[in-house]
Amino acid sequence: MLNSAFSINMEYKRKLQLRQLWQACFHDSDDYLDIFFNNVYDPSFAHDVCRDGEVVSALYMLPYSLRLDAGCVLPMQYMCGVSTAEAYRGQGLASDLIRQVLQKETAPLVCLMPAEDSLFDYYSQFGFSPAFFREEVPVESVTLSDASGEKMSRDEMADFCQREECSRNFSLQHGRNDFEVVIKEHLSSGGLIFSKKGKYCGFAVDTEKGILLKDWFGEFPRPLPVAGLGEKKVFRRQRGHVPYGMVRIVDAFEVLIAFAGIYPQVDRIELTVVDDVIEKNNFSVRIVDGKCKKIQKNPTAKVLSVAELADYLFVKQSKVRGLCGGMWMSLMLE
Repeated sequence: MLNSAFSINMEYKRKLQLRQLWQACFHDSDDYLDIFFNNVYDPSFAHDVCRDGEVVSALYMLPYSLRLDAGCVLPMQYMCGVSTAEAYRGQGLASDLIRQVLQKETAPLVCLMPAEDSLFDYYSQFGFSPAFFREEVPVESVTLSDASGEKMSRDEMADFCQREECSRNFSLQHGRNDFEVVIKEHLSSGGLIFSKKGKYCGFAVDTEKGILLKDWFGEFPRPLPVAGLGEKKVFRRQRGHVPYGMVRIVDAFEVLIAFAGIYPQVDRIELTVVDDVIEKNNFSVRIVDGKCKKIQKNPTAKVLSVAELADYLFVKQSKVRGLCGGMWMSLMLE
């Protein structure tokens, strides 16, 4: 009984310190932190470094999945909240923590969204490669009007969005609870949601340059139901050419097996994968007739670093699928 009470108290202290570190590094609002630490956080998601009983560096691995096509969905972890207390920066704590987490990770893929452009180079040293691209384009001939028809409840929105997202290839997939959290956070931060039962559900924010549609599930209505906001330009976020997210292949053999299965028509290929962070990702394979098999190292095989392999599979092959290159994820807790 005493041990149980002690464990609960220690976990409460750890959670409080993690929250304080997050707020000190990212300056998010208490409302946002309440949503994350009350609705998303799990002790097993957090990885941290302590000094003298205090959490001084941390990151979080949140479980998602990646749909490649209807027959292939791979587990994927979302790395976020990478942070170090100011007094402990410059010691490599976060870098060491990232390497340790990647080496122990069991999901075949890890993705992240760098907080700023300069961090793309930082994360590339761990084998991450840009794989998520988007752009904001103006919605032409848009008219703002009142929404017509019966609107969805929050539960209906979450169900609808999850069903619609499950049809998107090369797309990160949210769980049912994820959409509930997304809706709650979006509304609490002043975001707009437009819905019509059984038809569509759209997420938007009112910005200085106009209405930004962060994502839209279901049919795209004309006119748009955004009355009461005056005469404003409307922009839509879509797959594009500007990198905003990265992927890291953690289990290259499992990922190659999956791709061999969805591209059985690809001619015979022999690859040698090189990874200086995760030892198991150093091997050679032969891919033929939809099958992937490890082979002895072949000096004539094409050599790819784990980052180059990610670019080949998730960017170049998405173009083969008729997409504009790369994968898609949206409505993350940015």
